[in-house]
Amino acid sequence: MLKEARKQSGVSWNKKRCMIVADPPIWENIIKSFPRAKKFQKKSFPLFDALGELYDGHIAQGTWNITSRQLPQEWNTISNEEEQMNTTRMDEEGIIQQQPQEEDSRLEQDEDPIIERTEQRSTATRRSTASTINQDKEAKRMKKDSLEGLVGRYLDLKSKQVEDEVTQMAKGKEFAQGNDFSIMRCISVLRSMNVIADEKIKAAEVFDIPNNRETFISFSVDEPETALLWLRRKIDKL
Repeated sequence: MLKEARKQSGVSWNKKRCMIVADPPIWENIIKSFPRAKKFQKKSFPLFDALGELYDGHIAQGTWNITSRQLPQEWNTISNEEEQMNTTRMDEEGIIQQQPQEEDSRLEQDEDPIIERTEQRSTATRRSTASTINQDKEAKRMKKDSLEGLVGRYLDLKSKQVEDEVTQMAKGKEFAQGNDFSIMRCISVLRSMNVIADEKIKAAEVFDIPNNRETFISFSVDEPETALLWLRRKIDKL
């Protein structure tokens, strides 16, 4: 059909776009001769050259070389009813087939099957590629989230461990200080009190006894005045 349309006067072929180029009046004449060519007025046909190489030499010649929808003179005996119901076309091997006019009308509206299948395969390929990319991204995101979760839990565990160790050390230090009844600590506490040098010397003798040291430190924690009073009484007994 397109091959015959290209032979019309005033028709040219755009190789880059694979389309017939013609003025509107010429297109009207082409569509009158080839109604199904209407869809190629604004639609390219990239397989034209490939199909030409495939089918050239197989087109009907001689008696069967019919390029028009007008019936040959010898077929005028066909009844008007049959002429309205059927149209005649020549296929690539020269076999005449008859199809109802409704089928021809439906074929005019359909997309070219080869182009349609190609577009379907391209769409399926794009969808498959997009799906694979999305799956890879999702796997990487899940792996990253998992790693970040592990690191976060590890840091929380270490932080709690350090806090526990600091608390334990503080409690140990407090406990050690609370149980420190050494002479050095007693003298250190005594320096903070209002005592004379003679009392400090005698207090050293009092602190020779472990129980005295413990009593003095215990009083000095909350009642430093009581601790000093107790110490002076011990000094007076020396």
